[in-house]
Amino acid sequence: MKRYIIYSLVIAVCALGAGASRVHAAGLSPAQIDSIISLLDSFNADQATITSVRASLGASVSEAVVPAAAGKKAGAGCYAFKSDLVVGSKGKDVAELVKILKKEGFLGTAKHGDVFDGVLVSAVKKLQSRHNIKQTGQAGPSTRTKLGSLSGC
Repeated sequence: MKRYIIYSLVIAVCALGAGASRVHAAGLSPAQIDSIISLLDSFNADQATITSVRASLGASVSEAVVPAAAGKKAGAGCYAFKSDLVVGSKGKDVAELVKILKKEGFLGTAKHGDVFDGVLVSAVKKLQSRHNIKQTGQAGPSTRTKLGSLSGC
């Protein structure tokens, strides 16, 4: 039932936005698609649903419609995050997060460890703000999808 409501909501939004009864995402900008994905995330939609909706909206492979296997490289620079990142998270996902945040200008050039701390919370909130994602300071599904896209997936 939840999935039906989410799909219905997305179809209604797209139909209104595109002004047609058939959903054609060619008229949607990446920011509009990201907004729809953020809305799905706010309803706690699972990653499979988010991926399916993103594909239905016409996002290209370069926009991470087909994410790499979690934690695996899928091409030059591509990194798919395997789990949500919160304060205290450690390891490879955090190290990759730091690389992306530095590359995108949200984190200074000073050396940063591989533990998710308050500095990363602040940087993640800035990234979320720029990409119209709910500003939680945590890297949940929508933020991880955007990070994957920024890393080249």
